[in-house]
Amino acid sequence: MIDFHCHLLPETDAPFAQNKGVPYMPWDAPIVTRQLAKAFTMSVADVEKTMTKNLQHLLATTGEKTEA
Repeated sequence: MIDFHCHLLPETDAPFAQNKGVPYMPWDAPIVTRQLAKAFTMSVADVEKTMTKNLQHLLATTGEKTEA
């Protein structure tokens, strides 16, 4: 099982990834968030918080500002 809390960040591969012939776009992120919440038995709010922390951690390791 993936350690979701430490390493997972979403990636759409848009516009190459598609749903019924329609490319995924950044504003489709809630679809990914809901699916991850189901897969990890978490609330959507907890997935959003975890994703934010994961991004902040990634940016901190690269020296980027982590304002979120």
